[in-house]
Amino acid sequence: MPWKRRRGVTQLDWAISLGIFLLYLAWFFLLVRPLMVPQEDGESLLRLVEKGLEENYTWSLSVLPLFVRSNITDGNAAIAAEFSSDWQPQNTYLGNLSFFLDDGTLFFVAPLQNGTSLFQAVHSSERYSAANITPDIASTSTEATVNSKAFTLRLRDSIPEIVKHNGRNAVSGFNLSILGERVPVNSTFYNSTSAVVKYKAVTPLFNHSTYLFSYNALLYAAVQSTQTVNLTLTFVTANYTNYYTLSGSGLINATNSSCSSIETGFLDLYDSFDGVAFFTPNSTVSLCANRSGGVEVRITFSSINKTVYRMLLHPGGFQNITPYLAPYATVQGTTMNLSGVSLDRILALNQTGYSQLRSRFGFPSERDFAFYVGWPNGTREHWFVPVSAGATDVYSKEARIQLLDRYGNLTPRVLSIRVW
Repeated sequence: MPWKRRRGVTQLDWAISLGIFLLYLAWFFLLVRPLMVPQEDGESLLRLVEKGLEENYTWSLSVLPLFVRSNITDGNAAIAAEFSSDWQPQNTYLGNLSFFLDDGTLFFVAPLQNGTSLFQAVHSSERYSAANITPDIASTSTEATVNSKAFTLRLRDSIPEIVKHNGRNAVSGFNLSILGERVPVNSTFYNSTSAVVKYKAVTPLFNHSTYLFSYNALLYAAVQSTQTVNLTLTFVTANYTNYYTLSGSGLINATNSSCSSIETGFLDLYDSFDGVAFFTPNSTVSLCANRSGGVEVRITFSSINKTVYRMLLHPGGFQNITPYLAPYATVQGTTMNLSGVSLDRILALNQTGYSQLRSRFGFPSERDFAFYVGWPNGTREHWFVPVSAGATDVYSKEARIQLLDRYGNLTPRVLSIRVW
């Protein structure tokens, strides 16, 4: 019997010991183990803030240089440049110039010097306000006037009909025809900005777009077609007395009932009052005296894909406007993709609640941070200091950064981060 009694005691001792051991394990995991978890070191905290800032204040944009090699000097040159980038106008900035993006062409007005001028187009996720320029074009869907040039265009079905300059009809009865038949128009469109106005006529065989520019007595037209069309421009001019082409010049005999034919891509008609010049592809030009005393003109040329012709109104007398045959050439540079720190986004972070920013950065709630943006000489410019560090160990890190503004300008700054 003594053996059996000792066995029961042993089992009881074992059970008590196991219970005590389990209570110890529970106490260890609930109380002791959390105290043994290592706190985040300064370096890891700095990395959290740095990564959070990078993800929230870094941004990028694209800059496209556009070189214009000019044969003229003009304070308000009308420029039409090929533009291959598929950018939205509201997200594009052109150096505070008003512009119009259309059918792969960038239209704008800017000063040109004889030589090369550089313009930079910027594209980003930002929306840019239209450039604030003095209005010079007053337009409706059927008429536009360039006030500074006393130049008015009247249209029918978005196709030019009458061009007035200095108070008289320089061109009237303008129409487009193919094989002697006036081209019917299916639909029309009208767009206007402070710098450029556009009229578009859609016909069964081609689209015809007319552009007018602020501060310019210029009509710029583009014919777009998927097949070859032989297009004839027919109109009557004012009673100009002289003509000039690259192959010859002379007087216009208004009493002569015969017509003269010229093969040319440039025709200038003028008198002592004013004149009008036509720049077309190589064309067959017919000049006939009109009973009203004006000159009836027919200009026929072949068009496929995209063909441009221009009409330029100018002062009277002979003007050497041959430089306007090719007033400039444009070269599109390589698009540069820039990345940097957005000051606007840093300032937006300053408006964010501290607890929200902690959560966004994944920063522990029992620790604190601050950051500064300043000049390389140590001058602080913008800062985020939600709480004071007080008397405690502070870890810090500085990094050179580049501020990138919405216009593509990069400026050096220093980012300083503090954690404690």
